[in-house]
Amino acid sequence: MSGMMSDESKTEDCNRPSARNRGLAVSTPSNFNIGHVLGITALLAPVIGFVAPNGLAALLAISALAALVAGRLRDRRWPSPPVGLVILIAILIGWAMLSAVWSINSTGTLSKLPRFALLLMAGLVIVDAALRLDSGHRNMVFRYLATGLAIGLFCMVLDRVTGGQIRQLITGQVQDGTALLNTYNRSATVFVLFVWPLTMRLARIHILAIVALWLLVLGVVLSLLSSAAVFAHILGGIGFAFVALTPRIGCAVISALFVLSILGAPALPPSQTQAARLLETYEELPRSWYHRMLIGRFVADRIFERPLLGWGFDSSRDIPGRETQVGKYETALPLHPHNAALQWWLELGAPGAILGAALVIWLMRAIGRARATIIEKASAASLVLSTVTVSFLSYGIWQSWWLATIWLAGAFMVALIGPAPAESEPEST
Repeated sequence: MSGMMSDESKTEDCNRPSARNRGLAVSTPSNFNIGHVLGITALLAPVIGFVAPNGLAALLAISALAALVAGRLRDRRWPSPPVGLVILIAILIGWAMLSAVWSINSTGTLSKLPRFALLLMAGLVIVDAALRLDSGHRNMVFRYLATGLAIGLFCMVLDRVTGGQIRQLITGQVQDGTALLNTYNRSATVFVLFVWPLTMRLARIHILAIVALWLLVLGVVLSLLSSAAVFAHILGGIGFAFVALTPRIGCAVISALFVLSILGAPALPPSQTQAARLLETYEELPRSWYHRMLIGRFVADRIFERPLLGWGFDSSRDIPGRETQVGKYETALPLHPHNAALQWWLELGAPGAILGAALVIWLMRAIGRARATIIEKASAASLVLSTVTVSFLSYGIWQSWWLATIWLAGAFMVALIGPAPAESEPEST
């Protein structure tokens, strides 16, 4: 989202053919352009986020392919996303590939890499498409995203009230109790991220519109009992106010906090004894939080065994001792560290952690230096803040649906930065 926002040249109307390409554009269907690709994606993403969040990876891939074809047919151009972001992504893919040499599961590392690389490239394509929208299509994406989020939130609330009847009607799957609540976690996360691109546009209506939307989403995620989503949403709101008051200082502080958290992650988890003492002292502490502390300690110990190179990309499920019983009900590492910083360190070593920190620095610096309004900067910074918060609390950082959610939220943020509707040209059709 970021340095992307400061590139004025890429906000030109890419859907109007130049004189050189006019002949080609005449023979191309007028409704086949990147604006409509982004609009349809914005409409579908929140709905898929409710019904089947795993499907967001497929949505990103299809949307990127459609944007790539549209760009070639109408404008005879290939994607050219921000150079700094491309370099960081290329280094990350290269280092992950190189880690197969010393990975404890080289076969697993190499089998995961192609899908991972393709997903990152699809993300670069969709962000590049968002950068090139004209003002009319930006307004269309806003309306489609608002509609999709409204549908998704309504269905989610109705599903919660009816005990999963809406999801059962759509998917045919019957779930109740804890299983049903677990299915809501990913959906809650999707909504928490997608809310920020809409925030900056709602500010043009009234500041109370932002507050109303923020409170509405907070109420929904509270009802879903997703602690990670609630925490990320609250921190995002605090970050929004902070950056809105002091854009440069706010971006710098958020960036510094996250960089310190990433680089110092192995030193942060408490010992098993300290975690047990916390659980005894604070009876209201969820058992899952206690388990996360135990996982963090185990992962930190494994990091210190291989601090430089790590254990290999996507090797968390193969770490020695991961099935050891560390609590009454808890194992050391059931799936992954549930923390992006620890996973970068564990699998990719110090270079992986440095790359993760570099990505955050690049994003926050670009937001701070962008030619954007204060509200736009605050919204973009809050999206980064909410995303990193969730990444520090839940999910494996390489999970396809989660990476797709991050790319789509970033693309929507980039797409919605532009002149207010009253100042824009008539919408393209």
